[in-house]
Order: sequence, then C-alpha cells, then structure tokens
Amino acid sequence: MPIMSKYGTWIGIMVLIMFDCSMFVSTELAFTPPFDTDEFDNSLNTLDGRYGLWWTLDSDTQKLTIAVAADTEGWVGFGLNDYPGMPGADIVMLRNDGEGLILLDMHADEYAAPSPDQSDDITEVDSGRVDGVSYFIYERNFMNCDKNNDKQIVSENVVMHALFAFGGTDELKHHGYENRESMQFTFSAKDVDAELPSDVEELVIESSTGLNVPSASGSYGCSYHILPSDKKYHLVKYKVLRGTADSNDVLHHVNLNVCENPVDGLVDGEVVNCDVVMGSCSETLLSAGYSEEGTVLPGNVGIPIGKDSSTYVVISRHYYNPQSLSHVVDTGTSYKIWYTPTLRENEIGVLQLGTVQIKIPALENNYDITSLCHSDCLSDIPEEGLTITEVNYHMHDSGIAAYTQVIRDGKEIAELARIDPFDPSHPGVTTHYKLLAGDKLITHCIYNNKLNRELQFGDTLGDEMCVGTVTYYPRIDGFAGCVSFPWGFPDEEVPPECDPCFETYCNTCREKSIEEICEICNCDYCVSIGQESAPSECDPCFEDFCTECREENPNVCDECYDCAKKCDFSLPRAVCGDNQIVFSDEDEYLAQFSGFTPYSSDECADENEGEVEYCNIPIDYVVAGDSSNSYLFQKLVQKNPSCGNQMPLSGSVSEEEIAIIRTWIDEGAKAEDFGDTLSILKNKGSGHVGSSSGGLNLDGSSEEVHGRLVGKPSGCTEEVICESDNDSNSGDSTDSNLDGNNSNNTDIDEDEDGGIDSISAIVLVNTLIFVLLAVQ
Repeated sequence: MPIMSKYGTWIGIMVLIMFDCSMFVSTELAFTPPFDTDEFDNSLNTLDGRYGLWWTLDSDTQKLTIAVAADTEGWVGFGLNDYPGMPGADIVMLRNDGEGLILLDMHADEYAAPSPDQSDDITEVDSGRVDGVSYFIYERNFMNCDKNNDKQIVSENVVMHALFAFGGTDELKHHGYENRESMQFTFSAKDVDAELPSDVEELVIESSTGLNVPSASGSYGCSYHILPSDKKYHLVKYKVLRGTADSNDVLHHVNLNVCENPVDGLVDGEVVNCDVVMGSCSETLLSAGYSEEGTVLPGNVGIPIGKDSSTYVVISRHYYNPQSLSHVVDTGTSYKIWYTPTLRENEIGVLQLGTVQIKIPALENNYDITSLCHSDCLSDIPEEGLTITEVNYHMHDSGIAAYTQVIRDGKEIAELARIDPFDPSHPGVTTHYKLLAGDKLITHCIYNNKLNRELQFGDTLGDEMCVGTVTYYPRIDGFAGCVSFPWGFPDEEVPPECDPCFETYCNTCREKSIEEICEICNCDYCVSIGQESAPSECDPCFEDFCTECREENPNVCDECYDCAKKCDFSLPRAVCGDNQIVFSDEDEYLAQFSGFTPYSSDECADENEGEVEYCNIPIDYVVAGDSSNSYLFQKLVQKNPSCGNQMPLSGSVSEEEIAIIRTWIDEGAKAEDFGDTLSILKNKGSGHVGSSSGGLNLDGSSEEVHGRLVGKPSGCTEEVICESDNDSNSGDSTDSNLDGNNSNNTDIDEDEDGGIDSISAIVLVNTLIFVLLAVQ
C-alpha cells in the first residue's frame, strides 16, 4: 500500500460574526467624511452607512494607505483577520484616553479588549473628531517583521476578513451588536462572487439518509458520492453546509476526499463505514469552506472534477461527542459546490503537511510538534513555482497554535500561514503565497496538555493530530503529501522494491563480480556497521577494495547505501509521494529544523520585491514631539513594552503624572519645561541610586539629565524593516547592553550636550541607575 494512502486517513470589544457578502452592498454614507476621499482608489460603506472604509495600495512601494470614519464620538476600530472573528485579529483603534485622541496599533488574543502591539508598525497620517465623526488615516507596509501580531499582506489579491466596529463613547466596553460587522474582501477590491462565470452550475453533495453519531468522544461518519462525469468541469467555489451534527455541537470538521476508483457495490449518496472506503479514498479534495460566504477560488484556477478526473468522492465527517450524546442523527451536513464547464488556466492541487507520530508529555504547555517537508520534495516543482491559495490546520482540544515556516536558500522568509490562537471552527487562512523549487517547509503544532497523561496521535477527543492541508496551483500529479516520520516505520512491511536490498543491504551484490561490487556496494556503510555485522556480500569490498574505492571515487556505491537506509525502517525520514528522504540518525533529522538564518534576526523577505535589509534601530529614551515612540513613555504605559517589563516594578505612576510626562514629550521635550518630569522620575527611582541593575543616570543638573534623555538611544533596540539602499540607518544602530536585553557591547558616542563621550556600554550598565527603565 502506498505510504500516503496508509497514513493519509472568541464577548469582547469587537465581537464579530459571519455574514454573507451580499449583506455588504455599499450604501450611501450617513455623514460627510472630514477628509478628501477622492485621494483613495477603493472604498466601501457598511453598518447602514454609519461606517466607511477607504484604501489605496501601491504595489511598487508595497505600502497600503487606509482611512476609516464612523458616525460616532466614541472609539473606532478596524481589523484584519484570516476569518470573521476577533482572536488573532490585527487591529488599529482610535480613541480618546482622557488626554486626547491616540491611534493604536493593536491585536486581539481573545474575545476581550485588544492589546497594544510591542512593535508599532503603522504610520499615522491624520486623525480627528469633527462634527460627530471620528476618523483616522494611516499607512503600513504589506509585510513587516511583526508576524505574531500583524497580518502579512503577501499579495493585493489575498482574501482577508475586514472587521468593523465602533463605540458610542471612548470607554472600552461592548459596542453592541448593531455597531459591528465583518466581511470577506481583497485589497484589490475584487468582488469575490463577481468572479463566478455565467455558466456556473450548483450541486449539493449530501447523503441520502442520516448518519447515526456514535456516543464515543471521537468518531467519523462517511457517505459515498458520484460527481457529474459527462465532461470535465472546474470546481470554482465550495462551502460546507452545517447540519444537525453542528446544531448539536458534535461536528468538528468535514472533508471531501477523492477515490482512486469507483467502489464496488456503493451507490450515490449511500452512507458507508469509513473503514471500508478511506483506504482507497484518502486524497483530500476539499478541506475548507466553513465561512458563511464559502471559499471562492481565484479567477484563473479551478479544481478538476468529472470525466477523466475526480468523479468518485467521500464526505468524511469528524464528530466530537465529549458529552457522549446518544440518538443524534446527522442530516444536512454536506458540501455545496459551484462548477463550470469553462476550464480555467490552472488546476488546483491539495498537499498535506504534518506527522502522525505525536507524543505530548503530561501537563506540558507550549509543546511544539514539528514536521518537515524536505527541500528535495519541492525540487521538481515548476520554475515559476507554486501559488498557495489556502492553508488549513487540524488539531484537537489541546492545540493552541499552528504555523508553517518557509526556508529558502538557508534563510527563513515570511511564514506560509499561522493560526494563533488556534480556533477549530476557523482553522484556515487564505493567502496568495509563492513557493519556489528547493524551499523547505517546517510545520509547527503547539499544544497545552492539561491532562495527567501523555497525548498521542489518534481520532478521538482524547488524542491529538498535527495536519496542515495546503491548496495550491498548478496541480502536480502524485504530489498529495509531504510529511515526516521522525520515528521511522518500525512496523512497516518491506516494499517489493526493497526485497533484495533488505535481505543483503547491497542490491544485486550477489550477482556481481568483486570489481562490480565496488561500483554499487557502499564501503562506507560497511565500515559504519563494522566487520562483524557486515553482510557477507560486502566482505570482499570491505576487506580488499574499500580503501581503494574511496580513494578513486568517494561517491561510488551510493546505490546500495541509499537502498539500505530506505529499507532500515527505524531511521527517521521525510516522505513526499513515492519519494523518501531517509536520515542516518535522529541528529541528522533534527538538524533540518535549525542552521538557517531566522526571519526575525537579519532580514525579512518581501514576496514581491525580494529581500530588503533588516536593521536594528535604537529606540530613543525621548523622541521630542512623539511620546508614543519614546522608550521612556512606553515603559510607563505599556504592559508589554518592546524591551523588558512595565515600570516601575513596585509602586505606580498616577494618571496625572503620566499626563505630565506625555505633555512634556509631545510639546517638544524642552529643557526649560523638564522640571516636573524630572521630579517624577527621581521620585519613582528613589532608593535605587547606585544600583547596577541598568537604566539611566539621573545624577547631575536638570540640563545634564535632559541631555542624556532627549534624542539619545536607550540601549534597547526595536527591529524594523529598512530600505535596502538606506545604509545610514544601520550605521546608527547600537547593541549596547543598557537594558539587559542584548549581549553585544558597543561604544556610544554622543555630542557635547549629552555629557557622554565614547563610554563603553559595559561601564554604563554598571553606572546608570534609573529603575523605571531597568529590566528585571
């Protein structure tokens, strides 16, 4: 049996729910925007004209300009997410914090108030509140290094969900159901449904009878179906229809699998035992479509079905029944498909990533199960690469996050996809990602095991899985899986092609002369296992010719060695189709997950423009006129500042004191107005004079301390994207170890006003004492 056949079987601030796209027909705005909307290329209105969105994207500069306005004098939020929910959303919010309007780069971890990002990756263009209308305009790069909190726009055609919400006041509380909506759209302003051809046909694939849902915690229910076969069609849209299993809260996910051949004795719509059909119907055809609007394929691609293509299919329903409900009959759980006889340029393929070899220790949090899609598996893809349109992950109750790294030429580039936090009801992301020949994929499934026992791979609620399903084009025949087996195949039957190798370690050695043995029998392998255990067929090579063989041609005899490794089923391996990459031992396998330049350290990759430089830009203690980008102020107001902890570690700074510091910075951080701020700093830092914990030296006159603060690097560095030709930025960087964050020591040269001249960072660490900036 082929390997792949055998193993292939958030109520918070901006609670958002799914709507059909037809609900979002633009209506006339109920207000006049307080800015020139003609400057933007695209727009949409929603919430009965009480909320407007405008945007312009520049493919040359890879920048996006977004404007938002709402008919309110309260807070306004705009978010992006991979699905119409709040957890994991990238959010920008305008609100009045009591001191004035502020624009915040934020993210949501759950159905609760969003949190400020550690890295502020938006540039405010304008904001305000005029005649009862709150508005803001900002710019952002398509791609940046904050892959955890910012949604990466890999293409203007990527399909995302926009989240709209506002409040009646600036208090962060529930907005009310009438003040939020969401919709699926692309930044290229394409109407996804408008791409459906005029000759599209619809079909609901459903079972002829209901399926009895077992009371077991985890189970499967299958039905067999026959698609139209009079001609070849392209499937262009699909959607999961949720039936009674979903309304009874026992439906986990639904797949549509392709059968290699018709299954004897089965008729269209018949309910069937999954064990009977999954062996020959293991290749995934559809594994998404859960949103209200369904999944629409790009206009140049289709999934082949019908004549000479996918005709016989099985719907596989995975049930979760943790309460052991009985007498649940599942009716209506099905797939609706839209298909056309007008064939498109490219055909969609489905690739599965992951591993079935899972062991998660008891009571272990953030446990990472990694799997490998080896670069050799992607070495033969077309020169133009593969375009990824969707990525879905599958885990069970202990899964908390999933993502896939992409390694190209020894460097990590932008992630293929990430679901963090993982939500089993929305396990997929749409994208427009380009994979190239030789790329390596590393898939991570992260778990919190709250049970007092080890979790292993399995179908039930008490087991776990780690599977990523990638939809791509153009389709490659036989390229249905790219998975890894770190424990090897200890119980695998010997494949027929391995019989001679398995018996002798040297395929056809017995039939060759000694001279021929040298050409195919790997002497290095014989040496590695030792004379006593060397197969008899290797003895002549081992004794008489091994040294000579290696001296004449070190690469001889690889055929036998590779066969021997392939047939040693205890060795770890990566498998793609019929291709196996076998590793000599666990260390060689684990080495595949390291040894490359991380995405977040040296450079970020832009999928359209190529690589750009990645720089460490020091965060200044105080940026005159900009409190939000001043390290001093960040440490006071952010729960998770860019370096270290919020300060002070003990006690607190009052809202009035924070307002004094904010006003001083935003009004230019002038030396003559520094007195009140300095008094607050010294008061909060009292008792720590002479401390070596790191920070800022407050000794001396007000002028001297002012000179050390304004426009001077804090020693904590923020990682940002820089233009590749802007070499001056990197020359300004420093890795001084002032804040306990970086290990490199670099001299800091300041002007005369600063009072510091070529003092090494290591000395500063032992002398600067401001506890508000210390890292504990």
